[in-house]
Amino acid sequence: MKATEVLVSHHSFLRALFDEIERAMRDVDTSAEISTFACMVEALMLDHAEAEETLLFAPLDNMLMEKGQLMQLYSNHRECLSLLQKAQEARPVTEAKSLLLVAMRMLRDHFRDEERKIILLAETTFQPKSLQKLGDLWVERHAPSDEQLAR
Repeated sequence: MKATEVLVSHHSFLRALFDEIERAMRDVDTSAEISTFACMVEALMLDHAEAEETLLFAPLDNMLMEKGQLMQLYSNHRECLSLLQKAQEARPVTEAKSLLLVAMRMLRDHFRDEERKIILLAETTFQPKSLQKLGDLWVERHAPSDEQLAR
């Protein structure tokens, strides 16, 4: 699977997860429950952002810098992670919900921007074999270990 396909697939998974979290939040009464959702999204986003930045953004750094997009992508990651961390802090449930909803909305917009700009740039810049190799690295990174499979 090409790195661009892995990225789009992971975005689809995260969007579906966000939809489920939003549905579940209708019945949430405590900030601790919101904190749990925010912590889960933060963990997934830290992993996603690190893989994305290492395996796709880094090889495109020069082109992205020239187009003024690189800093915006990294900034979006930091801003969303900050909102997720704030949603985990002790605060009124309505405020925590709002922070989490804003973070997920921003992430959806961020995914859409990546899919419009980064995917196109990667597809036109790299040879299909290179994208395949980057995709294989991404999948390999996220394959369960023997220990996890044994559980």
